[in-house]
Amino acid sequence: MINKMVSYIKNNLSVLIIILYSTIISTQQGQLALKYGEKRFYFYFVLGGLLLILLMKGIQMLYQRDKNSKTDD
Repeated sequence: MINKMVSYIKNNLSVLIIILYSTIISTQQGQLALKYGEKRFYFYFVLGGLLLILLMKGIQMLYQRDKNSKTDD
């Protein structure tokens, strides 16, 4: 079971990044929700998660393209 989890995370690194993002933000959730308002906090929390996913996918695409161009040479 652990081996399957490790191999899944190795193949899907963005999942690990999102889990870490959610964990870090959730530790400060109460303070941030009080400071910025609950509605605003959750909007930016979801928006930040989506932008993080897009950033990770973009980096993965660039890495794959660079990796493929090196193998073509």
